[in-house]
Amino acid sequence: MPLYPRSPAGIPDGRSASLEQMLSSQRAVKAFDAGITSYQGCLESENNAALAANPDLTEDQKSEHLRIVFQKQNAAVDEAQALADQLNAQIRIFKERNSASSRTGYSVATDSVTDIENAAAKEKAKTEEVLAATREEQRRAKEARDLAEKLKAARNERLAAEAALAESQKERSEAESAQSLALQSGTVNGPKTSPGKRIALVIGNSAYLSQPLANPVNDSADMAKTLRSRGFKVIERTNVSLNEMRRAAREFSEELVSSDAALFYFAGHGVEVSGRNYLVPVGADIEKELEVADQAYDATQITEMMQSIPSASGQRVNILIVDACRNNPLTRSWRSAGKGLAKMDAPTGTIIAFSTAPGRVVADGKGRNSPFTKHLTNGDRKTRSADRTSV
Repeated sequence: MPLYPRSPAGIPDGRSASLEQMLSSQRAVKAFDAGITSYQGCLESENNAALAANPDLTEDQKSEHLRIVFQKQNAAVDEAQALADQLNAQIRIFKERNSASSRTGYSVATDSVTDIENAAAKEKAKTEEVLAATREEQRRAKEARDLAEKLKAARNERLAAEAALAESQKERSEAESAQSLALQSGTVNGPKTSPGKRIALVIGNSAYLSQPLANPVNDSADMAKTLRSRGFKVIERTNVSLNEMRRAAREFSEELVSSDAALFYFAGHGVEVSGRNYLVPVGADIEKELEVADQAYDATQITEMMQSIPSASGQRVNILIVDACRNNPLTRSWRSAGKGLAKMDAPTGTIIAFSTAPGRVVADGKGRNSPFTKHLTNGDRKTRSADRTSV
């Protein structure tokens, strides 16, 4: 522990003290100031040693150590300044009392006091500078802690998502194992008491940046309701971006292996470029033809995905329904784009349905639904009333 320097016994009274007493007091004050400077250095060295010996201290604990050191240093500087002020006051009194013959001695004492005052002022300025640096470090430490908390929260969310994905994959694996055992035992070929699993991905995009549409969100909602009434598990999305469409397609793909019927439905804007059909997500900023492949979803990916992931039973039917043949003014200036959508060849076991013939366009519809989806869902209600089975 640094030893605090012994302060002078007292400042002599300038009204009665001799020149020798004043000079002696001046030397004592100067020695005390030197001791204070050494004391400050010892405090700083001791703090550095304590921090080095305890590397696990938090930033708050380190800041508290520094605060205590600065508090002690400031108190010491204040005491040295107070003694210098007292001595200076008595020197002024001594000056008034003594004659011109003693002025030389007084000047020496006054110069010494001025030196002490200047040294104290420099120490005080240095302390303020260190305090300012400490406050800046504390601010940066707080920003670092806040960032660490955000990173921790993001990591926890990621871990939770990974755990949910692992659980989903486990359930799917168990279902596949059960189906495999059933196939081996021959029970799949026996009489069925209930239809196989049905999965559907339904997307409706209306809120486009330009050329917004009135019906697709309604169309997808009614189609999802209809499909659920037919025993489908429905993944329903509305007004989705390209990344959200991709995530929904990925979720849809994970259900395919355990399904006997898979259906993809899209309502919104669609464009044809170089013979390929693209489904336009909400938020797409497309002005030139060459931007389409990067900002829209290729419909062929859906049919290829359903074709590449066979059902465990080997009996799944795949259905692609696209209500996206609305007229898009952007395509008028594109070289290879045509009106409407291009013809798509259906792979084996796949049904493809568009809202109009290839190369033709339709209106969005003046009521709640597009004409195409209106008749699809109305037809379903009629067959339900007759207690028929579809798909």
